[in-house]
Amino acid sequence: MRGRLLYTIVGTAALSIVLLLLLAGGGAAQTDPPVSGDWTVSDTTVVSDRTIDLHGDLTVTSSGSLTLTNVSLRIFLASDGEHGIEVQIGGSLVIEDGDHMTSTTADASVVDSQPNTLSYFFIVRSGTSLRISHSFIYRCGHTGSAGSTRLGLYVETDDANIEGTV
Repeated sequence: MRGRLLYTIVGTAALSIVLLLLLAGGGAAQTDPPVSGDWTVSDTTVVSDRTIDLHGDLTVTSSGSLTLTNVSLRIFLASDGEHGIEVQIGGSLVIEDGDHMTSTTADASVVDSQPNTLSYFFIVRSGTSLRISHSFIYRCGHTGSAGSTRLGLYVETDDANIEGTV
């Protein structure tokens, strides 16, 4: 009887722990930036207060949502347009500062290329959601073959909000 009671208590405790972990982790998955290569976000991902060195493309897929808050995203390039950012139809990208105030810049998100003599592509497709606030976006917009012009941020969507951003 005592062995059966102990087995029941241990089994119940283990089941409770599993259920607690499932409930605590009930939010969406998180796709952390890779050490190297492409970063593909197909879930809900929030990154805050850090520097990301990206040695590939950043793609937010149709099922993805990426929020960067007080983040320095450095896109490493060997040539113009080698890598960049694309938000696919249905995806969502938010680039924002930490306190949502124009008067402070120390907590702004910054997206730039490395080296800063080269440019990356930044394309936001139709049917996406884009919000950039109180942040700095530098050297984006390379499209086409070598020697073509830098077009800046290319936005096809009607759901874009860019405020207080350089």
